[in-house]
Amino acid sequence: MATTNSVFKASTRCTGGACVEVAVSTSAIIVRDGKDRQGSVLSFGPVEWRSFLDAVKSGSVGSADG
Repeated sequence: MATTNSVFKASTRCTGGACVEVAVSTSAIIVRDGKDRQGSVLSFGPVEWRSFLDAVKSGSVGSADG
């Protein structure tokens, strides 16, 4: 998946690159590590993205630091 033309956005509360960046394309929501912009990306369809956000908000998905 080409991400070179995608516009990634990060939270305004992101400090020191310790955040994820999100871009919306015509067919997917693309997520990458703000510290490794040339690295791997995660790609979600709209339904999967909503399910992922719901899981994060409910606490079903833990944070990287515990």
